[in-house]
Amino acid sequence: MIALILSGGAYTQWQALAREAYRDQLESHLGAMTTALLQSGQADMSAAQLVSNWRQQNQPLVERWEALLCELRSAGASDYPMIAVAMRELADLSGNASQP
Repeated sequence: MIALILSGGAYTQWQALAREAYRDQLESHLGAMTTALLQSGQADMSAAQLVSNWRQQNQPLVERWEALLCELRSAGASDYPMIAVAMRELADLSGNASQP
């Protein structure tokens, strides 16, 4: 995802600000998903087990996110509207992911 954000380029000050905002949002969403993942397991579980369990618990959301990423990658060059849609989907995933 970060590659999509950085590939958009920044031609104006507003585009540079938008790119930075997307990077901040991405970091926030990744932090939220990491917290949910760590809280979803037990202390003796391996990282691989935690990830596998979390993905299973959130399968529909993860599949939707993965499908969107495939679509974005196949579209070629990204632009900010595409990134905005991707960030919204990631917000859905991070906000609705199963937590204990």
